[in-house]
Amino acid sequence: MPLLEDALVNDLKPALLIGNGINRYGGSQDASWEGLLKKLSGQQGLSLTEDEMREMSNTEFFDILDLSRPLEEKVSLQKTFCDLMTDWRPSAHHAKIVAWAKAKCAPIITVNFDENLSRSVDAKFIRSNAGFTDYYPWSSYFSDQAIDTPETVSRFGMLTG
Repeated sequence: MPLLEDALVNDLKPALLIGNGINRYGGSQDASWEGLLKKLSGQQGLSLTEDEMREMSNTEFFDILDLSRPLEEKVSLQKTFCDLMTDWRPSAHHAKIVAWAKAKCAPIITVNFDENLSRSVDAKFIRSNAGFTDYYPWSSYFSDQAIDTPETVSRFGMLTG
């Protein structure tokens, strides 16, 4: 498999799309979505076999957890989910990838809700007034400085979630 710097040698302005695989690099289970969802299901008394858990995506598993909550439960499952990630910490490879993106002024787009990438370089959380939609406030991002417009990004930034 070619190295990232070898695959992206031309003048294109790439963006990196990063999923939870970055947290599992090297066999690490310290920041595992599967472990997090399993812990939440145990807290809610939802018992699923390993086969049942393997048959669904993480988002389907989350939806089942959400649907199985008692109606009188007032705490948001999303908040509980995020609270369990507060102890997750970046590894050296998080910092290496973010440093590469920063040096190339390449934005990182991640579907991860954790902050391992932004914590690896102490990026600032920045929120502007404009949003993509009411449900997806993509005007929030992590960066070392404010980004004028996404179309003309000449700085490093990370869109999360």
